[in-house]
Amino acid sequence: MASDRRQVRAWLAYDWANSAWAMTVAVAVLPVYFAGTVVPKGGVEVLGMRLDATVLWGYVNSASTLAVFLTAPILGAIADRLGARRALLSAFGIAGGLLTALLGLCGAGDVFTTLLIYALSQFAFVSANVFYDSFLPHLAKDEELDRLSARGFAVGYVGGSLHFVLALVLMATHARWGLSAEAAARVALSSAGLWWAGFGAITFLGLEEPEHGGTRPGVLRAVREGVADTLATTRRVAKVKPVLLFLLAFILYNDGVQTVIKMASLYGTEEVGVGMPLMMGTLLGIQLLAMVGALVFARLAGIWGTKRVLLLAVSLWLVAVAWAYVLTTPAGFVGLAALAGLVLGAVQALSRSLFAAMIPREASAELFGFFSVFNKLAGILGTFLFATVRQATGTSRPAILSVAVLFVAGLVLLWRVDEKEAKRRREELR
Repeated sequence: MASDRRQVRAWLAYDWANSAWAMTVAVAVLPVYFAGTVVPKGGVEVLGMRLDATVLWGYVNSASTLAVFLTAPILGAIADRLGARRALLSAFGIAGGLLTALLGLCGAGDVFTTLLIYALSQFAFVSANVFYDSFLPHLAKDEELDRLSARGFAVGYVGGSLHFVLALVLMATHARWGLSAEAAARVALSSAGLWWAGFGAITFLGLEEPEHGGTRPGVLRAVREGVADTLATTRRVAKVKPVLLFLLAFILYNDGVQTVIKMASLYGTEEVGVGMPLMMGTLLGIQLLAMVGALVFARLAGIWGTKRVLLLAVSLWLVAVAWAYVLTTPAGFVGLAALAGLVLGAVQALSRSLFAAMIPREASAELFGFFSVFNKLAGILGTFLFATVRQATGTSRPAILSVAVLFVAGLVLLWRVDEKEAKRRREELR
C-alpha cells in the first residue's frame, strides 16, 4: 500500500463518517428519544418483568455485542486471507448506514423494532471498525501510531460534532420546517445513517487494499481457515503474556468507559435533573473536548510513553465515576462531562495505538478482530452490570458506582504490561 497523505486522508474520512452514529444515535438523541417517546411511561413487560427505558437500554447494549464477540475475530482472519479489508469495511459501513436510516421510521410504541434496528446497526458499526482499525499498522510506523490513531479520533469527534450540531439546529427549529418535535428527532436519526454511508464512500472508494502475499483461497475455505486461525491466534496470544495482560486490562477499563458513555444521558436526566437543552449542549462539548484530549494525550505519550499516559487517563475515569455518584447539580454534571471528555479520546486512541505497536502488520486484520472482541466483550459486562444494579435498587447511583471496580481492576493489569517485551515477541503472534 502506498503510505502517502492521500491514503491517510481516505482512512481518516471514515472516522468522520461513522462518528455521526456514535454521537447522535448511540449517545445523544436515540437514548433520550427512546426513553421519552418510544417506551411507554410505565415501561414494558418482558418475560413477566416490568422493565423501564433505562434497564432496556442497558440490556440491549449488552446483548447486541454478543454477536460481535462471536464473529469479529473470524471476520478479521477471513479478511487477512482474502485480502478483503476494504471490501468488508465497505459492506458493513453501507449496511450500518442504511440500518441507521431506518430508525427514522420508529415512533411511539415501537419499542422492540427500535431496539432491533439499533442492535443491528451497532453490530455493523463495530464489525466495520474491525477492518478500519486493521489498516492502521499499514499506514504508519511504530513511532507514528499514537499520533495517527489520535488524529483519527480527533477527526471523528469533529465529524460527529458537526452532524450533531446540525441535528440540534433542526430539532430546535422544527416548527419552522413544519415538523413536530418527534418528527425532527426521527429525521436527525435517519440523517446520521446517510452521513455515515455518504462520507464513508470517500474511504470505500479511495483507500487501497494492503498488499496481500500468496494466493487467495475460496470464500468457504477462507471461513474454515479463519475459524482455525482464530483458535490458533487465541493460543498464541495466551502465550505472549504482555499482550494477554493488555487485552484483559482493556476489557475491564474499556468496559467502564463504554458503560458510562452509553448511560450518561439517561443518568443525567434521571438522577441529576439535567434539562434537554443543557444535556445536548454538554454532549456536544464532550465531543470537542475529546478531540482536544486525544491530541494532547498523544503528545504526552510521545514524551512519557504510551502506557504511562494511558494509566493516567484510566485513573481519571475512576475519579469521574466517583464524582458521578455524589453529583447533585446540573452545573456539577457539566464539570464532570468536561473531565470525561478530555480522557475519552485519550483512552480510545492510546489503547488502539498501544495494541497496534504490539502486533505484526501481516496479521493486523485478524488481530484487530481479536482486539475488537475484547473491545465489545467490555460492552457486554458493563451495561449488563449497570442495568442489573439499576433494576435491583431502582436508582442509577449505585449502578454508576459499581462501574468503579472495572477501572480499578483494569489499572492493576495495565500496570503489569511490559511494552518492550511485547514488541520483542510480536512475531510470535504471526
